[in-house]
Amino acid sequence: MHSKTIEQVFRELKTSKEGSDPALLKKSTEALSSELSKIGDILSKMQSEKTAGQTQTGQTGASSTKDNPLNTDGGNGENNGNVKDAEFKEKK
Repeated sequence: MHSKTIEQVFRELKTSKEGSDPALLKKSTEALSSELSKIGDILSKMQSEKTAGQTQTGQTGASSTKDNPLNTDGGNGENNGNVKDAEFKEKK
């Protein structure tokens, strides 16, 4: 089975957009949507596998690890009163 790349499908959509055949435009749009859906499925599968791997090794996610630079609570889930409010000025 021959599969087109996303670039090829996008070029076909762009070409059909410039034409006057609404059926071809619809077909090209559906082809692009299908390819994007495949990409989404692959990314979702990769994320699921990553999550499953972290669960097996005892990791639960970046927000609860001490390696997260945004986590200022030491990884224990408590902020211990160390929350600071900051003021800033936008440069225009």
